[in-house]
Amino acid sequence: MRYLTVLFWCLCFSLNANADKEIYPESIIIDIDNHIIERWQRNEPGGGVVIIENGEIIYENYRGLSNIQQKTLFTDDTIIQYASVTKRFTAAAILKLVAKNKLKLDKKIGQYLPSLDKKFNKITVRHLLTHSSGIPSLFEGDSSYNYSTKENLEQINTLGLQFEPGTNSSYSNNGYTVLGAILEQQTGKAWHEVIKEYIAPTKNYKSIQYLGDYLNSNNLPAVGYYEEHDGYPIAHMKSPGILHANGGLAGTTKDLALWVYAFHNSDILSPAMLTIAHEKQALPNGNIGWAAGMFRFNYKGVDVVGHDGSVSGTNAYTLYIPKNDRVIVTASNTPHDARHLAFKVLSHFLKKPIKNFKHHVFDSEQLQANFGAYKYNNGNFDHFFMKDESLFIKRGDQTPDRLLYAGNDIYFFKRRNHWFQIITDTAGKKTMAFHRFGNAKAIEANKFSR
Repeated sequence: MRYLTVLFWCLCFSLNANADKEIYPESIIIDIDNHIIERWQRNEPGGGVVIIENGEIIYENYRGLSNIQQKTLFTDDTIIQYASVTKRFTAAAILKLVAKNKLKLDKKIGQYLPSLDKKFNKITVRHLLTHSSGIPSLFEGDSSYNYSTKENLEQINTLGLQFEPGTNSSYSNNGYTVLGAILEQQTGKAWHEVIKEYIAPTKNYKSIQYLGDYLNSNNLPAVGYYEEHDGYPIAHMKSPGILHANGGLAGTTKDLALWVYAFHNSDILSPAMLTIAHEKQALPNGNIGWAAGMFRFNYKGVDVVGHDGSVSGTNAYTLYIPKNDRVIVTASNTPHDARHLAFKVLSHFLKKPIKNFKHHVFDSEQLQANFGAYKYNNGNFDHFFMKDESLFIKRGDQTPDRLLYAGNDIYFFKRRNHWFQIITDTAGKKTMAFHRFGNAKAIEANKFSR
């Protein structure tokens, strides 16, 4: 399903005093459409894109399959795992309790959770929100086992701190599981029930639910896939219990976009709490860490708020651009796909587009001399090869990425923004000029013969 409103072609108004008024050329949408068509074939894993500006959905598109085996289309009703984007909801629920005077940001978490080990005594709620607690991100457990909150905390208690709380910043899934436990301790309800009541009420966001509820229903989430030489094997599903409040929500792409827009326009939290949510943690070493459940950064000269969610072969990405009051939400059922697509779309709006390529039919014999291992100065190798008439690139023991041919010895990633060109000098020496994330400046690797 796709909606292109008249507003898109003549967008010359603003419902937000801080948003820039802007008129977009039709070419932006054409480029986005063409890229999605190239990226998500009808018989392959796919995804969705929703763009909201000044309260209006100005673009919505879905393509590909949510379940290859059952040939189920990826549509506006497809449920996706929000994965780590869940942290934005958990952070908002915590700040809602702060606003209700049920929690204090700078109170030690041991006062809320006495079962926590004493080594965590210096950690505050704010440290957890901003990934500055020092609690490692993961514990060595069974990802298929459906841990209870109590069992999660018992596993976290066995971990040591990475650094003194508040002195550094390191992304922590376990830190947000602890926040979920605090939500439960303070309300007497499951963490996801608190989110449904305070943060994402069913009347406004019907599809946003606990992943476990979807797995126990007939409305299953999109199947996650990995890319391999022989197709798309199904990715192993992590249990809702181990994902917990750090990654255990699911819903549609559209509801996620609507929620993110509402969040940044103070429809979820009060303006005062939203300001706190956006504050980046200042660290003693002079670095700037995370905000509350999201990351603020500069992309091509523009202030952006974003968060990635990736689990079990699926990917969701949310971007908010304050300057234009614009939300870009992408979802897919192959790894990293949504993140790269979100920045591809954003780059078009910034009029600094990442290069688009069109797939060309190729003669495998003519390309044969380009295949092989290419070595970078840092010692990494990229293996460029073909199997069953399809092109791939693989680094180390990572899963391979599918490539498409653009002509002139240029190859581009099917689901990422990277591309490279094989350059052959007069002596026959071959160099891979690799443009990571579509950057104009290339990183070079020389073909290596073992």
